[in-house]
Amino acid sequence: MKNDFIQWFDDSYKDYLQSYDDIEQTYSKEDYRFIFLSSYIFNVITYDDELDLEFGKKIYEVMKSIQDRTTFEYITEPDNYRNYILVCNLLNRFELIDWGTSIRGAWFSKNEIEKVAGCWELDGKVVYENPVISIKELIKWLEIEKLEEK
Repeated sequence: MKNDFIQWFDDSYKDYLQSYDDIEQTYSKEDYRFIFLSSYIFNVITYDDELDLEFGKKIYEVMKSIQDRTTFEYITEPDNYRNYILVCNLLNRFELIDWGTSIRGAWFSKNEIEKVAGCWELDGKVVYENPVISIKELIKWLEIEKLEEK
């Protein structure tokens, strides 16, 4: 995993904690990973941390099922089916997946490593030189039980 990605996440979490100084309820660094996944990596806009957490977990579940090639088992539950179709469309928007004759059998694109993450300021200036992470590395990072504190 590239350090720029971890630095991007750590800086984002620090900013998140500072923005909620006066509120007792903030999310752990482990939970914040899913908020970060939804909000920063896939740019899902909600202005609602609870929804961002829920959406991030669903995005992770679908990515994991695609990686593990268990999509047909995953989509047997109606809610999972809906989430799967929605997340596949999100992943497709970023050109991270392909599918042949059916979206239900999607797989990650070979060039997905180049297109996952990036962080820029509004004026186009690069904040982090190259915060790219592959889907495989991203899933592995999301599965770490406890993140190191800096």
